[in-house]
Amino acid sequence: MKEIILATLIVFAALPALTHPPESIHMNFEPESSIAVIEIEHSVRDVSAHYIKEVNISLNGEEILTQSFSRQSAPSSQQAVYYLHEVSEGDNIEVLASCSLSGSLNRIFEITLPEDEDPEEE
Repeated sequence: MKEIILATLIVFAALPALTHPPESIHMNFEPESSIAVIEIEHSVRDVSAHYIKEVNISLNGEEILTQSFSRQSAPSSQQAVYYLHEVSEGDNIEVLASCSLSGSLNRIFEITLPEDEDPEEE
């Protein structure tokens, strides 16, 4: 009986080392097309057992979309592309990524539009 309890304790003690939240979130927003390309760094061994389970996108504090996944697109990260048509300069896009096993990561990106190029340079 002591061996069973010890084995159970070892398994539960090791479990946190095997699970982890996403490491980082990167976003590239193209204002001309209103396309947001999001990459969530989350290194895993088995993309169907340990993966980014859900991505929530909020615009200025209001949730505008949720996408669920059943596996991760690559062992190093989950990528997603979204059309965000109501985004303006100064808006905040919040990305919340949740791991299928444990934890989540939240990042807020402020939208800044590129300055117009100097017409004399053309």
